[in-house]
Amino acid sequence: MMAARRKDVQVITPAQAPAPTEGMTVLAMIDKLISRPDVPVEKIQQMLDMHLGLKAEQAKAAYYAAYASMQPNLPTVVERGAIKNKYGGVQSRYALWEDVIETISPTLAKYGFALSFRTEQPEGRLRVTGVLAHCEGHAEETTLELPLDTSGSKNPVQAVGSSVSYGKRYTAFALLNVATRGEDDDGQTAASRDTITDDEADQLFELIAETESDIDKFLKVAGVPPLEDRSVDAIKEAIGKIKAPQFKRLAGLLEKKRGNA
Repeated sequence: MMAARRKDVQVITPAQAPAPTEGMTVLAMIDKLISRPDVPVEKIQQMLDMHLGLKAEQAKAAYYAAYASMQPNLPTVVERGAIKNKYGGVQSRYALWEDVIETISPTLAKYGFALSFRTEQPEGRLRVTGVLAHCEGHAEETTLELPLDTSGSKNPVQAVGSSVSYGKRYTAFALLNVATRGEDDDGQTAASRDTITDDEADQLFELIAETESDIDKFLKVAGVPPLEDRSVDAIKEAIGKIKAPQFKRLAGLLEKKRGNA
């Protein structure tokens, strides 16, 4: 009889197990200690505390590593909100909260971060706490306390809502160092612009009115030809011809005059 041909048998070995981490090692030690009746509970508690401390340090390190990678990739938020002065001009601009969260959320998620908030109302004020948490378990927080925003004839509910939005915006900025820019900002600096912006012209016009400054003297100091027409539109047009680099100096002079009044 012919011997049966031996077939080669392929031996399949289990996949190599991953090297145990320090945290896994500590947990294994704790598991062994629990099964031994002669080990004091205090010893087990010490081992558990050590394990939790190690996990916290690892989570903190992961947080800061992810934060450092995310920071240069956070997008700039456009300032679409506007505060008007009593003449109807724009006094200042700010980023709306809905724009802030919509702009930064994709980047936060990409790097494993989540932003949340806690609110309290101690003694008629509002306290907003922003919490930036990372998927590895570590979180950082900051708190802003502010009065309720009753400006513009807001009712109590609107006052709370406005202050909450403000608190969210600025605690988020503090945690993330988010940059903002004007809606129509084309990247030019004041030094590279020819004349001041409409917003800057409105600010100067308001300061001139508040300080009751002589418009002819002001325009002379600003290097602008004297007026022939004394209408409000003509005055605003003349102010708008002021060279951009002059704005800070002129605004400072008027602010100083207002402060001494």
